[in-house]
Amino acid sequence: MSKKKNYKYGYKSRGNSIFIVVGVMFALLIIAGIASSVYEKDMDVHALEIQENMITLPLNGISEDISYYSYDHDGTYMELLAIEDSHGHIVLGMNTCYSCYASGQGYFEQTGDTLTCHNCGNVYSLDSHNTTVSTEVCAPLPITEAMYTSDGESITIDTSQLDVYVPVFEQWSR
Repeated sequence: MSKKKNYKYGYKSRGNSIFIVVGVMFALLIIAGIASSVYEKDMDVHALEIQENMITLPLNGISEDISYYSYDHDGTYMELLAIEDSHGHIVLGMNTCYSCYASGQGYFEQTGDTLTCHNCGNVYSLDSHNTTVSTEVCAPLPITEAMYTSDGESITIDTSQLDVYVPVFEQWSR
C-alpha cells in the first residue's frame, strides 16, 4: 500500500470520528435541554416575602399537587413544601432533611400520594407524615400545626419558628 492511500484512509477515518463526536455532543446538548426544562417545570418555586418576621402562604395555592416556596432568612435561602394529603389535611415541611441535605440533592418530589427524596430515594407517605424532627430518617423537616396559624385563607408562620432549620440551609447546595 502506498503512503498516499494510507494518508487518504487515515484522513477519512479522522473525518468520520470528528463527525461522530460532534453528533454525540449535539445529541447530549438536546437531551440536557429537555431535562432542564422538565426539571424547571417540576420544581416551580414561589418566592415568599417576609413582613414583620412573618411569611404567609395562601391556602388557595395548596392542593394535592406539591407547591414549593422559598424565602430569604437573613441571607440564608430556605425552601418549604406544601401539599394536601388524601384526607384534605395540609402537610407543610422544609424541602430537605437532616440525612440528605448536604448532598445537594436532598429535596423532595411528588410521586402520587408520596414524596420521594431525590438523593436517597426514600419514600415518604403524606398520610402518615411525622411531626418530630429526626436526624436519622430521611423525611421533610416538619412544620407542625403548633408552628403556624391559619385564618382559613392563608397560613402564617413566624420565621423564628423555623430558626432551628437555618443551619441545614446554610450548607444546602440545591
